[in-house]
Amino acid sequence: MTLYDKIARFYDPWSRSVTEDVGFYVDQALASGGPVVELAVGTGRIAVPIAQAGVSLIGVDSSPEMLVVAREAAEAAGVGDLLDLRVGDLREPPVPERVPLVICPFRSLLHMETEAEKLRALRAAGSLLEPGGRLVFDVFAPSRDDIVDTHDRWFEREPGIFERAVWDDGSRTLSLSVRSGDASATFGLHWLSAPEWLRLLDAAGLEVEALYGWFDSRPYADDEDMIFVCRPRALDEVDRVAERDLSALDDMSKHAALVVELGAQPVAKLVHPVAGIAHHGDLEQSRADLDALTYRPGLDVGAFHRDVLADRSRLDVDCIQMLFRGEQHFAPRRIRVGAAFEALILDCEHALSRLRAAALAAR
Repeated sequence: MTLYDKIARFYDPWSRSVTEDVGFYVDQALASGGPVVELAVGTGRIAVPIAQAGVSLIGVDSSPEMLVVAREAAEAAGVGDLLDLRVGDLREPPVPERVPLVICPFRSLLHMETEAEKLRALRAAGSLLEPGGRLVFDVFAPSRDDIVDTHDRWFEREPGIFERAVWDDGSRTLSLSVRSGDASATFGLHWLSAPEWLRLLDAAGLEVEALYGWFDSRPYADDEDMIFVCRPRALDEVDRVAERDLSALDDMSKHAALVVELGAQPVAKLVHPVAGIAHHGDLEQSRADLDALTYRPGLDVGAFHRDVLADRSRLDVDCIQMLFRGEQHFAPRRIRVGAAFEALILDCEHALSRLRAAALAAR
C-alpha cells in the first residue's frame, strides 16, 4: 500500500481549494491536440477536466487507490473512454506511446528525494515526447515567511481534514502530514531553487521554453511557484554527422556522451554485436533485461525507443538510439545520421569499426 492509498478517499476534499492550475493545464492540453500523458495523475483532478475538454489522456500514478477514485470521477463525468489510467512510477512510466504533451502538475516531482531521482524522472518524461513535444510541470520553493507562519502547526485545511507542515530549511525538505478520522499519511517534498531546476533540465536534454511564476503565465520573478514549459533540446550543427562524414566521432573528449540514431537496417550490424545478442528478438521490455544490457560495454539499451521494445514488429519503421556513454550523469550530445551514412555503415567495415571504437572509448 502506498502513502496515497491511505488518503485516496479524502484527497479530493483535502485539495478542494486548489483550482488555480486546472485551467492552465487544460489550455496546454488543448494547444497540444493530445493525447496527453499526466504523470502522478492522482484522482484525476487535472485529468478529468482535460478529458471533458475533449482531449484523451494517459494517466500514470503509483497509487492504485487514487486511480480507482480517478476512474470513478471520469465515469461520473462521462469521459471514462478518454482516460487510460495505469499504475506506475513517474521515474519509469509504463508508456510506450509518444505524445505531444507530458504534464506533471501539483508539485509532484518534489516527491523525488534526490537530484538523481529528479533527473531520472525528467529524462523519463522527456523520452515520452514526440518531435516538437512539450513537458510542462510545476514545483515550488517556499519563502521564509511561509516557513515561519506554518511550521509544525496543525490546522484544519478543510472541514474534518487536518494538515501539518514541518519544514527543514537545511535539507530543504517539507514533511507534510494529513489526517481525517482514522486515516493519515505523511510524505516528504524536497524542493530546489530555479537555477538548480534549470541545471537538471539541461542535464536531462531539455531546454526551457518558458518559466512562469504563476498559472496566469506571468514571468517568473523569484517567486515561490515555478511552472516550466520545456522541450527536447534542439540539435546544434556541431552535433550533426554529415553524410559520409565520421569526423565528429574522432574526438570523444568533446562529448559527455554521444547518441547515434540509426534506422533499422544497421541494427543487426552495429547494435547486435555490441549488445552481445543474436537478433533483436532477444531484447525484452522488462526492466531487468534492460538493466542487464545497459552495463554491456558502450551500449545503453535504455536509450532505445520504448515503442520498439514494446512492438518489435515496428522495428522496420522506427529509429534506434544508441548511447555511447562517457560521463554517466551528463546529458548526451545527440548526433543524427542520414540514409547515406547508414548505407556507409552497412557497406564499410571501417566505418563500423570506427563506431565501435568510439563506443569503447566513451565508456
